[in-house]
Amino acid sequence: MQGISVDNLGPDYALLLQELDPPKPDSEHVLVNIQTTAINRADLLQAQGHYPPPPGASAILGLECAGTRADNGEKVMCLLPGGGYASQAIVHTGSLLPVPESYSMEEAGATMETALTAYLNIFILGNAQKGNKVLIHGGSSGVGTMAIQLCKVSGIQTVVTAGSDEKCRRCEALGAKQAVNYKSKDFGETLEANSFDLILDCVGAPYLKSNIKLLKPDGRLVLIGLMGGAKTDIHLGHLLAKRIQLIGSTLRSLSTQRKQTIISAFRKQFGEAMDTRAICPVIHQVFPLQQAQAAHELVRSSQHIGKVVLTLLTN
Repeated sequence: MQGISVDNLGPDYALLLQELDPPKPDSEHVLVNIQTTAINRADLLQAQGHYPPPPGASAILGLECAGTRADNGEKVMCLLPGGGYASQAIVHTGSLLPVPESYSMEEAGATMETALTAYLNIFILGNAQKGNKVLIHGGSSGVGTMAIQLCKVSGIQTVVTAGSDEKCRRCEALGAKQAVNYKSKDFGETLEANSFDLILDCVGAPYLKSNIKLLKPDGRLVLIGLMGGAKTDIHLGHLLAKRIQLIGSTLRSLSTQRKQTIISAFRKQFGEAMDTRAICPVIHQVFPLQQAQAAHELVRSSQHIGKVVLTLLTN
């Protein structure tokens, strides 16, 4: 099969299209002929040598894909622990969903990692409820744009931070009540203290003090990334005084059984919204698989809004 291999693992890595050994399914996995996949920042970290795949997972990059089952031809979209940047992957039977008829295959290939990350952290770990107010950092990212939509259809108000006025406008068009350009304004001073039930944070250390300030008593901070750094000093008394819950989360390392439970719950809650396109991934640009390096450079630049997709489709 064709697939992308990482040459010179580290900061100067190169992505090369090569012939690779095809995966072999077993009784719990099905073979999927991949048509599309999408870039996630975890892919960049893995190529840089910072985020190795879980034990037993494919070393090939790619945490989601869409394609057809080799055994019955059904169009499916899949959550992967690795293996998406290739023409074939093996997928656990509990880690796939049928592609909604309203979705293109490019959209389907950019759905699972994004939607399930947002769902797990906002609705399961974050326990967001109708009428809550949620702050989403990185609102124009793949996860951020999906999180806005999930909250909108659930009656949850969102405020986001993003890195340009255009990104802020796009987030508000998706349904965010307010978007703050963090490059021109201090969100910690701009937004009202003690006003958020939940904060979804992909930045980490430099945002922690402001996040604590903005959370209501009994608020929840779910940390899903460390783009701004991992080390900081805080006054733990502020956590105690406001009874704040600080929750760390990664989706990739969860057990197959837990992922299956999350996927089933997500489909039950948001399957109809996908069918009607009330929620749908935002696609910024589509690259052919052989241009994976250029796609990575775009994601690294943070100039995109939503998802960057790789395709094996020829038309």
